[in-house]
Amino acid sequence: MNCAPLPTLRTTHFALRIDKDRVNVWKLAHIDFHVEGGTVNQRNIVVLIASMFLVAIGYTMVIPFLPLYLLHLGVPDSEISLWTGIVFSICFLIAGVMGPIWGKMADTSGKKKMAIRAAILLGFSYLFCGLSTNEYELMGARAFQGFANGFVAAAMAIISDSAHPEKMGATLGMAQTALVVGGIAGPLVGGVLAHLIGMENTFYISAVFLWLVALLVIFLIHDKKTTQPEK
Repeated sequence: MNCAPLPTLRTTHFALRIDKDRVNVWKLAHIDFHVEGGTVNQRNIVVLIASMFLVAIGYTMVIPFLPLYLLHLGVPDSEISLWTGIVFSICFLIAGVMGPIWGKMADTSGKKKMAIRAAILLGFSYLFCGLSTNEYELMGARAFQGFANGFVAAAMAIISDSAHPEKMGATLGMAQTALVVGGIAGPLVGGVLAHLIGMENTFYISAVFLWLVALLVIFLIHDKKTTQPEK
């Protein structure tokens, strides 16, 4: 009777050992996958970081000339401050609401598809801004821009999949730096372009750049599907 539990203990130990070995083998295979696909992964990272930089510029480029653009659309001087706040903030308000929704769709439909969708729709949002004839249309265009949001989240997810596990922190740090630098450069780029080619044309140029980003993602980005080990 005292020896009865021993086979159970040995069986449990054996099962745990097999499970541990299986996990270790999967980890090694996962790392090897990143190494073997180095060229594709590096291309993913470089293209997406550059794309995130352009997207960040687009988000903040309207800051220097937005009040002037509202004046151009016929908004009275007494309402400029109010409409500037509304038009600028509504984009980020709706983007915050839509962020989790687009993120969930990226998990089910694919991160690359979500990045392409966001880039194309963001391009149209800038086009609509340039075509606006009054403050209400501009507000709607900016709201649509917030709705189209989701490129950065999808791009960061693909970058995370593409980065070598040992360099994950450094890679994500570079991506975050691209967002910060792009956000800082946006007002300067927007002000210079508005001065050189006009405010409406600045929006049109931004639309073209976003559609270029969409093409880069379509032809250069590989969204690999990693298979998780069975539990």
